[in-house]
Amino acid sequence: MTSVNNEITLRASRDRVRRWISDPFLFAGIVGHISIVNAFDWETKKPIELSSVSSPSNKFRVVYVLGSSDIKTYNGEMTGPLHILQG
Repeated sequence: MTSVNNEITLRASRDRVRRWISDPFLFAGIVGHISIVNAFDWETKKPIELSSVSSPSNKFRVVYVLGSSDIKTYNGEMTGPLHILQG
C-alpha cells in the first residue's frame, strides 16, 4: 500500500477543520477525487448500500478518480477520516 503525506495551511479554526475531516462524505467532496460507493456495516462486516446501513462504520468502498485528460479510476477502500489533530 502506498501512503502520501502533505502539509497544508488553512485559515480556519481547529474545530471547523475537525468537522470537515471527520465527516467522510464532506471529506470526499472536498478532496474531489473520491466517490463513496458503499459503507461497511459493523454488524455484518460487509459492504452494503449507503441507504441500508444499520450500524455504519468509518470504512467505505470507494472509487478513486485520477487524471484530467486521461482519467483513470481505481476501486479501493477508505478508512476514516481518522482524527489526527491534537489539542
